[in-house]
Parts: sequence; structure tokens; C-alpha cells
Amino acid sequence: MRRLVLAIPAALLLAPGPARGAICTVVVTTDAGAGSGDAGDLRYCVTRANASADVPHTISITATGTITLASPLPPLGRDVTIAGPGPASLTISGSGLHPLFFVGSPSSPDPTPAVTISDLTLAGGRARGFDGGEGGGGAAGMGGALVVNGGSVVVSNVTFSGNQSVGGKGGNGSDTGVFPGGGGGAGSAGANGDYSLWAAGGSGGPFGGSGGTAGSGTFGNGGAGGDGAGGGSGAAGGPGGVGGGGGGGSAGAQGGVGGGGGSGVVFGASGGWGGGSGASGDGVFSFGGGGGGAGLGGAVFVRSGSLVVAHCTFTGNSASGGAGGTGGVGTSGPGSGRGGAVFVHGGWLTLFGTSFSGNSDTTGPGSDGTGSCASPPAVPCDPGNVTVYGGTVGCTPPPPAVFDDGPVCEGATLHLSTPAFEGATYSWTGPNGFTSAAASPSIPGVTVASAGTYGVTVTAGGCTSAAGTTEVAVLPDPSAPSVTAPLPLTVHQTACCGTSGGVTGATSAALSSFLAGATATDDCDPDPAELPVLAGGVEATETTCFESGSTPVTFRFQDASGKVGSASSSVTVRLFGDLDLDGRVDPADMVVLQSFFNFAASPGTPPFAAPESMADLTHDAAVDPADMVQLQSFFNFAVACLAP
Repeated sequence: MRRLVLAIPAALLLAPGPARGAICTVVVTTDAGAGSGDAGDLRYCVTRANASADVPHTISITATGTITLASPLPPLGRDVTIAGPGPASLTISGSGLHPLFFVGSPSSPDPTPAVTISDLTLAGGRARGFDGGEGGGGAAGMGGALVVNGGSVVVSNVTFSGNQSVGGKGGNGSDTGVFPGGGGGAGSAGANGDYSLWAAGGSGGPFGGSGGTAGSGTFGNGGAGGDGAGGGSGAAGGPGGVGGGGGGGSAGAQGGVGGGGGSGVVFGASGGWGGGSGASGDGVFSFGGGGGGAGLGGAVFVRSGSLVVAHCTFTGNSASGGAGGTGGVGTSGPGSGRGGAVFVHGGWLTLFGTSFSGNSDTTGPGSDGTGSCASPPAVPCDPGNVTVYGGTVGCTPPPPAVFDDGPVCEGATLHLSTPAFEGATYSWTGPNGFTSAAASPSIPGVTVASAGTYGVTVTAGGCTSAAGTTEVAVLPDPSAPSVTAPLPLTVHQTACCGTSGGVTGATSAALSSFLAGATATDDCDPDPAELPVLAGGVEATETTCFESGSTPVTFRFQDASGKVGSASSSVTVRLFGDLDLDGRVDPADMVVLQSFFNFAASPGTPPFAAPESMADLTHDAAVDPADMVQLQSFFNFAVACLAP
């Protein structure tokens, strides 16, 4: 028996539901921002994660080798996990030209995201502070590989190698004294003064922003720099912000944390913490050079938020200050390097299982900070490795980020998670006496009573965090899913004339599309699961045979509470020559054929005097069942069903 052949793809019989959150796979080491759908290069996946509110994201890097960045990556502005194939297999490199990762930009969709980076190497990142304008202090360079400006960040099994932070150069002095400039900003160089007597120098921009332009006016005061920016110069130079250089003027201003001091007509100002001092002018209408900016955190700079460093390696990272500007009385000072590996300006840093080797800093006028290195753990709090200015290194880290996939339906499985890393232990609590020691526990068959507050603490390196919490909603499920079946499908056999039957690829695609064509909605479950399709009351498989004639097909979906909804359609197989649609090519079809052509046999005996009857295939002067036998033989019909 020949068959009309059509395979049913296994994936169409029971397709899995979509994953929670979004997953993007890095499959190449290019840096063009190229990709499609759920795969591309690293820049593509970071941009895609930032653009989508479907969190938490996962960026899985399967490519091996070195990803060389042509420019800094976009700031990470969503909850995301970036997982590589291992430090020995993948390196993300700035080639000594660019910084690598920035977390917590104020302009990001989420300025305080939860970020995990694991199993890769960060190398060759370079953060350089911008130079000051005329007489302005240089800006600080901060975090060659990673800047934590907010949020909760975990790095695990990451090697930081050969990263640098370099302070900006102080602006040179002037012998005219009428065009003082701004301090170096975190996002651009300080502006020179404009052509007005004692014009006010522009202020440095905010952390990660651009420096302002010089103002106009007579004997104006220079603007104050924001975090990471230098203050402007003027009649009185403005102070630098965190990491900014003070501006030059009649009295130079002190630099901010890491910023170079501004120069002055009368005297220059001392640099801020780690920044070089500005020089004084050598005449009534002159001002000296600005101090150099500091280099803070060769590999990592923590401004705020929290950072957990677990089982990482810091090697060959460096922090160095920028040179002072020239001109004026005395010498403007260079900036200092602090925290050859890590600099903590604020927030929390927890380290354990982490090694330091070959990291370095440059000496300079800056002093050690006022933060604390708690014990445990033992942290190398020295300028060459870790420098703490105002944050805390040690125990009692802040609450971890906590995720759930709620609201969930009654009867569904609730999934909880917190970022996981090697060597940590977890302690979950929740309603109905729930406890778990897993990083990502699940609770099957939840009830309305399962709603409420779930919390987790993380213990690592002898330090236990405060509890992170999440509120879970459980929705009652009032009804089964509403299922919409595809329109009935009719498959016509079109092969004839001695062929073996069969169907075209287009017909195969049509049946495949039909079997996957049902949809469902549910009052509670946004993603009801599709159950196996029933063909004639039996689960359809890759060997299911759709017999000639009509076969009922039932589509079923089940929601998280176990309720099942269904809808029906059908597949009809029509054979070539089965004129009475009874699923067989037999003498009964000749009766239909006779009626259709209005046959009448010619009178007489062979040889006929009149034209032969069209359907008298046996030439016996009668249109009868014997002609159907001949018709079957001529067209070679023996098709019975639709199956592989």
C-alpha cells in the first residue's frame, strides 16, 4: 500500500514554553554590534538587554578567544547575568585604549541594576581622566575594567589582568591671566577660558558626563565640578568634585577626591585626595598650571552600591596619576595612583577567595582614605592593591538582589532566585514555614496562602548579608484556558499517471503549520502549556497515519493550576479518483464518473460504428466496473493515508 508521506516534526507535538527572562548568546568575538534574535556579538547582546524590560537577562558567551572592544561597552542598565566559558577560554579586552564595563549610569533604564559577571578575563581596560583647561586641574581616571556607580554587582571566577586607571593632565598656565579655564571633566576635557576679562571657567560635568564651557563676564567665579569632574577657573576657581580637578583663578581651588588642584594668580590650591596641587601665577595677570588628576582603581572603582568579588584574580593592574600643568611660580603637582587593583570610594566591597599579584600604584601627594577594612575577611588594604576612601570592605554586605517569576497562578510552580557564586551559602525563608539552602529554589503547587514576603541572606567568606526580600503574589485560577484551533485542513492528492503518490513540500509544511497552529489564553496563566495533539482520540506522533477521509484533531492546553481547555478541528485526505469521498477508489466512483460525463454506450458490436464511449476503457461496449479496474491500473492509485 502506497502512502501520502508527511512527517510530523517532534518539536511541534509538544513545544516547551518560553524561558523566564531573556537570553542572548554571544557566538562571535567581533565587536560590530551585529546579531539577530537571541544571538550575536557581545555589544549586540548588551544593547538588546538594555532595550528590553523582560528581566532578569542572561548573556551567555559561548564564543572563545578574545573580544577586542573598539569603544567602551554601553553601561549595563538592566538586571543581567553575563556568563563566559572560563577565564582561560575568553578575554574581553580594551587593548589599553578603553574602559570595559560601567554599571549604574543615571541615564540607564535602571540606574541600580543587579549584575553578575562570571567565568571570563577582563584585560587591557584603560580609564583616563580628561585634561584640565588652562590652569584647571586634571580629572581622575577611575576603574579600567569595571566601574560600580550603583546597584548590586557580583563578579565570580574572573581574572582582572593588565587594566589601568590614569589621571588627566593639569592644564598649562598662562602669562596673560585673563582667560582661565575649567578643570577636567569625567566625560570631557575642561574648557579654556573665553575672551573676556577674568571670564569664569566652566565647571566639570557630572560623573560620567561632560565638562562645561567657559563662562563670560568680569572676575567671575569658576564653577564647581561634579563627581568625577574638575571645577572651573575664574576670579576664584571652583572646587573639583569626586575625581575632579579644581579650577585656576585668582585663588585656585582645591581638587575633589582624585582631582588636581587649580592654579591661581596669587596662589595655587592643593590637590584633592590623590590629586596634585596647582601652581601660583608669576605676575598680576598670570596663573600657573593645574595639578594632575589621580588614577583610582586600576581594575575596579566602586563609587556606590555593592560589589562582591568571589574567587577572582587581580594581576598586573595599575593606577597612576596625571602630570601637572606647566607655568607659574613653583611646580604644579602630579596626581597619585591609589588602588592598583580596586578603589572603594563608597558603598560595600566583599572579597573572598581572591588573589592579588603584581598590581601597582604611583606615589604622590594624596593620603590614605578614611574608610574601613573590616575583618574578616583579610583584605590587602594598601595602595598597591585595595584602597578604601569612604566605603566599607568586609562583613555585613548589603541585601542581595532577589527575583521571583510572580505573579503566579494557584497550583503553579514558584521560582525564586538570587545571584549565585562559588563558595557562598544561602538561607531562604517565606510563608508557610518555607526554608531553602539553594540559590534558586522552587515551590511546586503554590496556593493563595503561599503569597507573601520571601527573604534570603547570603554568607560568603565569613560574612552574612542583610536579608534581601521580594513580595510574591499568587492569583486564584477561575477557569480553564480558552483554546482557538486552526481552521480545518484538507489535503488533496495531486499525483497521478504512474507515480508513487506522495505530497509536495508545500503540503507537508501546511500540515506541520496546522498541527502547531492552536493558541490559548488563560485568565491567570500568561503561558499555558500545550499538551500533545490528539488525532482521532490518540496522541499524534511522528508515525501517526491520517487515513483517507476526515480525521478529528483535538488541541489541548493546560494552565499552571492543572485546568485543561480544548478545541477541535480536522484533517481531510482526498484521494485522486475517490469521487464519492468514501476513502477508497472503487467501482462506486465509476457511477459518479458516469453521471458526471453523462455517458451512454454506443450501439452495436465491435468494431463500433459510432465513436467509442469515453469511459469504456476495456472496449467491451459497456461502461462498467471493469473499466474502473483499468482506470486504477492506469493511474496507479493505491494511496491510503497521510503518515511518514
